Amino acid sequence: MKNKILLLALVLTFSSCSILQKTQTVSQNVETSTSEPEDSLQKFVGNYEIEVFGLPDGGDGKFSMNVSEESSGLKTIFTTEEANQSFDILGTEVEEGILYIDIYIKSYGINTAFEIYVEGDQVTGYLADMFELQGVKYPLIESDENIPKNISSLISGDYTITLYDVPSYGEIDARIKIFFKKGEFVLKDRFI
Repeated sequence: MKNKILLLALVLTFSSCSILQKTQTVSQNVETSTSEPEDSLQKFVGNYEIEVFGLPDGGDGKFSMNVSEESSGLKTIFTTEEANQSFDILGTEVEEGILYIDIYIKSYGINTAFEIYVEGDQVTGYLADMFELQGVKYPLIESDENIPKNISSLISGDYTITLYDVPSYGEIDARIKIFFKKGEFVLKDRFI
């Protein structure tokens, strides 16, 4: 009889503790998504010029890539032939405000990722969580709708340029003036 009372006490103790546990039914199970809403993907769309520092071969690597938006999310392509021959892009995603570009490095036979933080047009981050990177993101201009209305004020002005190693001349300094006249850009130049 003592054994039955002891067993009953243990059962009641364990069952009373489990009553205090919060249970969740299937209908209450709502997962939170870590992916970003569609509007926030626009922040990552553009052309990237990135430099990765201190790679295993002892040098730095420069990468040019284009990130565009498709119906299924973001898509990345390298814009240089050298990068296309060295890497395969496996996927592109945004999690918690960070752009991840999953790649396969052919020469090492490994999968890794670019982890890119975008603040305006400045880019920082890591390749393979080890190698720092930084660079610039330029907006994609796919149509005339994306060109600012005040483009003439952004381009118009006086510029001094230097041309190096010009055959028979060496170095040439030139001054050019770009201005907007009757709906067209006009270029005037002078050699200094």
